[in-house]
Amino acid sequence: MKIKIGFSLHLALFVLILFSVAFCRIYLRVQTTIIGYELAKLKDEEASLLEERGRLNMQYADLVSQKNLENLSTKELSSKTQSKTKNKSFGRTTR
Repeated sequence: MKIKIGFSLHLALFVLILFSVAFCRIYLRVQTTIIGYELAKLKDEEASLLEERGRLNMQYADLVSQKNLENLSTKELSSKTQSKTKNKSFGRTTR
């Protein structure tokens, strides 16, 4: 009888360990898959952010380029001179 009980106990312990290992393996496989999907999503987001950064760098370079700054200063200067001449003409009264 002792041999049968010992064998059953060992068999039950072996089956329990086998199921535990199988469960851990399945759990890790699922977690790996989930992390893979999250990683792919983050890589897509990184690519779109890098693309946006490039676009913004181009806009920044265009805004601070010498030509653009000259154009802006010329426009600002001409608008100031126009407003001064308008103010002067409004200030004059005709009798």
